[in-house]
Amino acid sequence: MKIKGIIIFIIAVSVSLSAISDLRASVQAGFSGRMTQLGDTTSVMGPALTLDFPFPRFLRITEAHLQLEASLLPGIESPGEPAETIYFYCPLSLGGVLSKNIAGTRASIDIKLQAGAYLLRKNGPPRYGNYYDYSKTETETTWGPQGSVEIQLAYIFSQNVTAFIGGGYQMGLFDEEIMGESIIHGYTASAGIKYTLTGGNRELYR
Repeated sequence: MKIKGIIIFIIAVSVSLSAISDLRASVQAGFSGRMTQLGDTTSVMGPALTLDFPFPRFLRITEAHLQLEASLLPGIESPGEPAETIYFYCPLSLGGVLSKNIAGTRASIDIKLQAGAYLLRKNGPPRYGNYYDYSKTETETTWGPQGSVEIQLAYIFSQNVTAFIGGGYQMGLFDEEIMGESIIHGYTASAGIKYTLTGGNRELYR
């Protein structure tokens, strides 16, 4: 299975590099700080890593690209109280980013639509129906599907460095016994930088 995974990874990278050679597109690695609401009372925040790469060349899509994103978002609910609960929310997403350059500038408006899965670890008092046992602490783990939409403002500082800030909305399906709700949604916010690994920031050629 490991060998098969390596082969698939090599093929994917080869397809991306062939697209770059024809479309002068870029592959970018990004680092950002991200905040996500998990319902009305819980917010988690932490680092996120992204990898931006072009669509396969046969699709001839030049105004949009693909993005893979992984985040590690811890958070605390009711700190210092008997109901104190610690969360670790780790979403992994793949999606498309539509980028529109603001004429005459190095800025662009990016619309990002993603979907994927999450892993959630919750450490706090156990829940029994609508009641909690504050005399105990329990660790629970769950996973499920999640998706998000976000609008970002990006600015190209050089052929290698791009900064961005954005906000959006996310939703996921959760274990109701663990989280108290089966559908949890909330706002998201992010800010960070991207570094161009190969190719160049295409907007600078215009």
